[in-house]
Amino acid sequence: MTVRLARGLVLLLVAALVLGPVAPARAADDAWLLGRIRRPDDDGLSGAMVTVIDRRGQQVDRSFSDEKGEFSIVARPQGPVLLLVSKPGYHPEVLELREADRSRLSLTLGPVRSSVCGEVIYSTGTPAAGAVVVLTDQYGEVLASQRTSSDGRYEFEGLAPGPYTLTVARSSGLLSVQGIAIAAGKHTHREVVVPAPGRLSGVVSDGSRPVARARVTLLDAQGNIVGSQITTDSGRYDFPDLAHGEYRVIATGYPPSASTVQINGHGENPVPHNIELSHQWSVLTAHAD
Repeated sequence: MTVRLARGLVLLLVAALVLGPVAPARAADDAWLLGRIRRPDDDGLSGAMVTVIDRRGQQVDRSFSDEKGEFSIVARPQGPVLLLVSKPGYHPEVLELREADRSRLSLTLGPVRSSVCGEVIYSTGTPAAGAVVVLTDQYGEVLASQRTSSDGRYEFEGLAPGPYTLTVARSSGLLSVQGIAIAAGKHTHREVVVPAPGRLSGVVSDGSRPVARARVTLLDAQGNIVGSQITTDSGRYDFPDLAHGEYRVIATGYPPSASTVQINGHGENPVPHNIELSHQWSVLTAHAD
C-alpha cells in the first residue's frame, strides 16, 4: 500500500513539473474587459493574443482568444492602457483604453495579403508575351486571369495564404500547370518555362509565279481546322503559335493541293513549306526538326 502511494505521489510530481502550474479559470464576472476577435467573415478567430500594456511599457495582463474568438482581461489597470491584438498572418490592431472602460469589445483582424509574380519564358529563353496565366484556388475556382506583358511578366496581388494552381496557356493549347503555396504576407516569385510554339509559313505558286488570294487551310492530326488564310499578293501564308505535332495543309485556288507537315521547331525559326498549285493533283510532305 505504501509503495503504491509513493508511486502515485511521484507521478503527480512529474506531471506538475511537465505541465507547470494550472492557471485558474477566469470568471467573466471578475473580468475588467471582455471581448471577441473575429475574421472579416464574422467567424471567431481563435489563438489571437490580447496584451494590455500600461504607460510605462509594462505588461498588465495577457490573454488568448478561444475557439469562438472570445477573451477576457482580469487585471484592472491604473490609468490609460494600450490593448494590442495580434496573430501571425493577420494585421495587428492597437487600441487605447481607459480604466473605466469596462465593456465588451469586438475587433476584426484582417488577413495579411500576399502576392505571386514572375515571368513566363519559352524554352528558347525568350519571353512568352501574350500568354494567358490563370490562378485558381484549392477548390478549382478561378480567382483571376491575365495576359503576360511584352516581357512575359504577370502578377496577382491581394491573395490570402494557401495553396493555388498556376496555369499557363496560349491559343496553341495548354502549356503548363503547377501548384504553388503562398505564405501569409509573402511575395512569391515563380518563373514558368514553357515549350516554344511552332510556326509554319511559305509561298503558294503555280510553278512559275506566286498565287495571290489562294486559300490555305491548316488541319491538325485529328482533322480539326486550326486556321485558314488567304495568301497575300506575293502568295505568302503564315500560321504562328502552333503546338508541336503533325498537320495537314490544304491549298485551293487551282485544283487543291494537300500536304503533311511535322511541326517540332520553335517560333523564332518558322518551318518553311512552299506549295505549288497546278492543274495536276500533288501531295507534298515536309518535316521540321
